[in-house]
Amino acid sequence: MHLHKIKATNFRIFGDGITGPKLDWTLNPTLNILVGENDAGKSAIVDAIRHVLWTTSFESTRLQEQDFHVFGDKRTTELTIEATLKGLDEDQQAALLEWLTYEADGQSTLHLTLHARWISGTPKRRARVETEIRCGVDGTGPELGAAAREMVRTTYLRPLRDAENELRSGRASRLSQILAAHPDTQGQKDNDFDREKVGELPTTLVGLMAHAQHHMGNHAVIKAVEKVINADYLAKFAFAGDTLAARIRLATELALNPILERFELTLQPAGNVHADVRSPRGLGYNNVLFMATELVLLKEGDELALLLIEEPEAHLHPQLQDRVMSLLAETSADIKSPLQVVMTTHSPSLVAGARVEAMTLVVGGRAFRLDGETTKLELSDYAYLRRFLESTRANLFFARGVAIVEGPGEALLLPALAKACGFDLAKHGVSVVNVGDVGLYHYARILQRKDDIALPVPVACITDFDVVPDGANYVAKSGAAKAGAGDDEDDPREWEEYAQDGAAEVEGEDGAGEESASAKKTKPKKRFFSNYTNEELGLRRETKQKRAEGGSTIVCVSEHWTLEYDLAYSGCCELMHMAIGLAVAAKKHGGFLPEDDFAKVKNARVTAWKKLLTQELTQEALACEVYKPLYKKLASKAVTAQYAAALLESGDYGQGEQLFKLIPPYLQRAIHHLMPGDKKADA
Repeated sequence: MHLHKIKATNFRIFGDGITGPKLDWTLNPTLNILVGENDAGKSAIVDAIRHVLWTTSFESTRLQEQDFHVFGDKRTTELTIEATLKGLDEDQQAALLEWLTYEADGQSTLHLTLHARWISGTPKRRARVETEIRCGVDGTGPELGAAAREMVRTTYLRPLRDAENELRSGRASRLSQILAAHPDTQGQKDNDFDREKVGELPTTLVGLMAHAQHHMGNHAVIKAVEKVINADYLAKFAFAGDTLAARIRLATELALNPILERFELTLQPAGNVHADVRSPRGLGYNNVLFMATELVLLKEGDELALLLIEEPEAHLHPQLQDRVMSLLAETSADIKSPLQVVMTTHSPSLVAGARVEAMTLVVGGRAFRLDGETTKLELSDYAYLRRFLESTRANLFFARGVAIVEGPGEALLLPALAKACGFDLAKHGVSVVNVGDVGLYHYARILQRKDDIALPVPVACITDFDVVPDGANYVAKSGAAKAGAGDDEDDPREWEEYAQDGAAEVEGEDGAGEESASAKKTKPKKRFFSNYTNEELGLRRETKQKRAEGGSTIVCVSEHWTLEYDLAYSGCCELMHMAIGLAVAAKKHGGFLPEDDFAKVKNARVTAWKKLLTQELTQEALACEVYKPLYKKLASKAVTAQYAAALLESGDYGQGEQLFKLIPPYLQRAIHHLMPGDKKADA
């Protein structure tokens, strides 16, 4: 049995479809990972499940006034939460027979609907919430019986949980509940202690406690103290004919639950500390212990095996997060004893170790599954992402906007460039994700849906046009460039060829187009603008864009060659001349330019720039000359971007609207797309 679907209307962030989106989420029967920024609705989904199914820890799940949806200044007075459970086995169907709905396909389904109404207070009666949970498709069936209710409770691990306290002994402790529910505990409530055979150990927990009570009570020390109390004091308080005597015994009833409530669960000490010495362990490992204990109960029981866990990364370092994610994924996929997991997380490290198919992106109260049935991702995309989705790239699942770039230069320079133009990407929750020079198209399709619904998360894929200007005379005119002479642009995957009829190139496994084998044999590789007709250039750009655009995702292709060249070609030529010169000098100094040398190199670059301007070069020739050291690998693109970012902060190379008009148009389009509405209006 598993939770198939959860719906909610007028519950917290979820409205009625007009005042706000309704919740209508279909779950995987195994692992479900809710990702998204804060206040998106992840915890509200988990709480909706808790309210309609209740939890095994018997904690309070009462609805409050603030649980009713608010639109403007008006709060609704009624809400509905619906849960659909499927996959019941024969025993579960027999136990829940009178509450089941029999579907047209012959399957048995348990529908539970919670109706809640807010009753405002009066002078004679305080405000309250009236709730009822009924079965049936429309929620008009009978209420679920008490015994049946126990079968559909969920296990819930709250965020920032105090795991150590949860596993301590005490009345109705969580550990005692887990122990009592474990199948091996059944039959332990019988007292098999025989007072005629006090030397034999009983086999049940209650019998062992009776055995301990007997022997402890008869211990010489206990008897001596007991005698003093009775003979020297209580006997003197008693009236004639009355007996007043006391007995010292273990403070535990001879019943199973009180005995279980005396147990606590702790980790053994670390290092060389003896196992019997109490030595506290850290919060992280105690949380892992708590999770392991709950999983024992879930895997052993025959009820609804559903684990709700918020922020499993709490108190865990990244490597331990990976271990927890692997365990949850492995446990949920166990065919013999399946477990359904619904978890929320804010950890890119944890998400990076998970399958994208198991994720649901929650944005503004709307849940978007990222499985193959709903996204435009292909099987090869999922396989690629499983290999290369790491924590810095997983950041995209928590952003309000995503800029997908193909190298460290763009990742370092774009945020600084946008900020200098008056658009602070970080301030508006926009993440810049570097996916490498062949991964863009795999990542671009994550947030695109087959139903063409545009997710409210703008995505801008920024890529190079990779056509060499004719003025770049340092680039080989035909064939592949000499090994080591070029940069990313010399990767054969980047030099795409079109057939004579203008058709797009064959798409390779990596998602970047490759020319056909026959075209390679019959035509020389096109590298320069002069090799293309205007129609071919237009088709090349259109092909790059269409391969990844859709929904809220756009593809911004550079106008000419690469990011650095296009910046030099636009109004940022002096900036790139200075940044590249500093990067060249840094490489000569082993990667780091000392402060004294920095000033000298900067002054020399100012002089060189003035000299360069006297040559009266064309815009293209000037940009080619500035970009040349990067192409020849005399400097690192990443280091160049670092220096350019630092120079932009000085404001000496333009700022605000003035600078925005100077940057390449494709970057203007990308930044404009990523900004919220009010900032777009300013652009």
